[in-house]
Amino acid sequence: MHSFTAPWRIRRAYVLAVMLYCGALIGYLAIFGEDTELNRVIITNLSLVAGGTLGSYIFGAAWDDKNQRDAELRSRGGPRFPPRRPSPADEPPEGFGQ
Repeated sequence: MHSFTAPWRIRRAYVLAVMLYCGALIGYLAIFGEDTELNRVIITNLSLVAGGTLGSYIFGAAWDDKNQRDAELRSRGGPRFPPRRPSPADEPPEGFGQ
């Protein structure tokens, strides 16, 4: 699996760094910061950055896994998707194109 390859180590390091940075600033402002509108906006935006980073990491891992599965199927000569059986809806209606 890809979990110990170099690109994923680098990605995990970046995600961890962003999460620690955001968590440290949010914690600092929550404990020592004054209750001002600016601090609320900073905390909100840091939360969005942390959530977006985590969501992108998870989505990127799922996308990468899908691409890896597709590449393995292609290397074995298999179809990417199973063949679809034709249905009556695939045929044009009577008189169409005449």
